[in-house]
Amino acid sequence: MKLTLSSLTNNLFAESNPHPTAENEIRESTPTYQSDTIHFVSHIINNAIEKRTSDIHIEPFGPDDIRVRFRIDGMLHPHRQLNRSQYDSITTRLKIMAGMDIAEKRLPQDGRFTHCEGTHPIDIRVASLPTTHGEKLVLRLLDPEHYLKTIQELGFSRQDEVKVRRLIQKNQGIIIINGPTNCGKTTTLYSLLNTINQESRNITTLEDPAEIDLVGINQIQINEKQGLDYENGLRAVLRQDPNVIMLGEIRDDETALAAFRAAMTGHLVFSTLHTIDAFSTIDRLINMGVPIYLIASVLEGVISQRLVRLLCPRCKEAYSPASHERQFLQDDRPALKLFRAVGCPHCQNTGYYGRAGLFEVLALDDALRIQLKPGISQGNTQKWLDYRTPFHTGIRSLIERGMTSYEEGLRVTSY
Repeated sequence: MKLTLSSLTNNLFAESNPHPTAENEIRESTPTYQSDTIHFVSHIINNAIEKRTSDIHIEPFGPDDIRVRFRIDGMLHPHRQLNRSQYDSITTRLKIMAGMDIAEKRLPQDGRFTHCEGTHPIDIRVASLPTTHGEKLVLRLLDPEHYLKTIQELGFSRQDEVKVRRLIQKNQGIIIINGPTNCGKTTTLYSLLNTINQESRNITTLEDPAEIDLVGINQIQINEKQGLDYENGLRAVLRQDPNVIMLGEIRDDETALAAFRAAMTGHLVFSTLHTIDAFSTIDRLINMGVPIYLIASVLEGVISQRLVRLLCPRCKEAYSPASHERQFLQDDRPALKLFRAVGCPHCQNTGYYGRAGLFEVLALDDALRIQLKPGISQGNTQKWLDYRTPFHTGIRSLIERGMTSYEEGLRVTSY
């Protein structure tokens, strides 16, 4: 008898939940056959793809308390519970698929595989972490269609788009993309590289890990266990006649200095840094030991970004704002209407559907370079250069246009 996914799912759920209700309340029974586990894993991944999930978390919290959560639009949502036998068979299956050692459960491991069901393949990166109750697995779903966008699709304003286009056409210097975790830095970085990807340019990347395959670009996977770190890898890349170099992240003082020296010797360098805004990047570089004169002469620009959740257009609800909301928006119009999240099946009852980027683009010109000189005090850079972040302006505009909520605006601007 041919086993279909729908029949399998019904069989899996029948024993432990004869009268199923909401999906995240289902507690499935143990798969009986190996084929059941294979189809069950595929079912979870397909479900995640349908729900626009970026990460799947499989987490043990007790002898029989294992949960699966999906990260949707940057927020984690409970998906379902598993029992211990399910957890053991699923984690073993995923580790086999990802080329990981199924016998090693005491050390973190990384692997990846390609999920081929659907209209196009999805690359999935798997990371395991030993916890007190067993291994936690996190699956990152990497869809090239989501990572590779045009500059217009990224969501820059017209003014910032002009700045970015000028920055990426330079022949040398360093461009840094910053922001908190899960703010879309990798998407912006890959999209910009893809924009300038031409046969006349030799583009090489150093990544940990390499998330998306970029056709026509030389991608190098960092392997610190074998001695291939960012610093050693960069020295090797410089002997490969590159035009453009991408460092996945500036993590330490040595990498920062190496990146600036590479940019100083006639290369265009892209990288990321975990800072909260554009001018914090300059402070961080000073703190990492990069000399002011090197920053002034080599740094071409900083792109700082956030991702803000958009209200679901099918269920958002209008209301009259309170006084504190008017104060945040600096808007006293009596007829002002705002919108808030409600929740419906279309948005998985979250009230939000999709995200938009907020960007701050700092392109260093001659006036700013002249002011960047030895003796500038760390921590006073933003005040000294009299620059104001546009994040608040962008979020106010989205709130007033009914595209996001006041609560989401507070969350995004609270960094």
